[in-house]
Amino acid sequence: MILSDKIILLRKKNNLTQEELAEKLGVSRQSVSKWEMGNSIPDINKIIQLSDVFGVKTDYLLKDEIDDIEYSDDTVEELEHKKTISVEDANDFMSAYEEFSNNVADSISLFIISPLAVLVSQIIALTTNVKSEDSLVIGGTIVLFLIIAFGIYKLIVKANLIEKYDFISKESFNLSYGVRGIVEKKKEDREQKDNKAIAAAIIMYILCVIPVILVSILDSEILQLSSVILLLIIVSAATNILIKKLSVISSYNMLLQVEDYTIKNKKLREKTSGYVTAYWLIITAIYVGVSLYTNRWEITWVIFAAGAILFVAFYSILKTRFNNQMK
Repeated sequence: MILSDKIILLRKKNNLTQEELAEKLGVSRQSVSKWEMGNSIPDINKIIQLSDVFGVKTDYLLKDEIDDIEYSDDTVEELEHKKTISVEDANDFMSAYEEFSNNVADSISLFIISPLAVLVSQIIALTTNVKSEDSLVIGGTIVLFLIIAFGIYKLIVKANLIEKYDFISKESFNLSYGVRGIVEKKKEDREQKDNKAIAAAIIMYILCVIPVILVSILDSEILQLSSVILLLIIVSAATNILIKKLSVISSYNMLLQVEDYTIKNKKLREKTSGYVTAYWLIITAIYVGVSLYTNRWEITWVIFAAGAILFVAFYSILKTRFNNQMK
């Protein structure tokens, strides 16, 4: 069997169209069509990519005398246990993931605005004749931790929504006939619908520091505290929008196994997830600890901003390290 026939056989066996295979390989549909018609031959790099996509040995693709499919040694067991997702499964997953994402967004918004309790207590202490200022701050701190506790509770309670679909973000799987087309249509419609909201959220992030900058030149602690409250509210709202919109699109990418959810990226995410979680726990602990120790909430918010900038470098180093290990 010649290479062109093998590509056709494997593509159909994996329920892929020419467009879908072309997307996975980073080539045009016309290129795949030419390979299948025998008008051209993929170069050696594309042969290796075809081997990875189909989970077969390169010898099977290159040697015409080999007719029986020879799967890669490390994929035989995976193929035997590979799950297949039906239309009903896909729709259930997308609905469950959207509900879960909404709860995640709401919880993170609560985490972001939780310092408002302390900031408001400080403003009350500054604007009234309260004798015990420390009592107000302690009360605000207690409310802060209650808000955080409620946010964590929401996350834990709703985690079971997608627990049975955990394999989608970690393992390779097959899609039943027609599922890919349905998911791609939903993704396209959602992206067109949500682009304006995502753009608005990004603009909110950019402009949120303006109130803090404007009042920084004024010698008014009340105005400074108020500007930080406004900043936290804006950041909370923007974050809520982004998580809700982008998480839904991520659920489509999970089903399509594209972008951040290719087999390689799934393995990479599994290796780095613990480090990423630890990083943000440390940043949050530093933020809360420094804020409570200094009682300068109007300034300490920059810890998160610095943490976000440093995270880009931190994650790049992680990816490089684990990519080298996976080669």
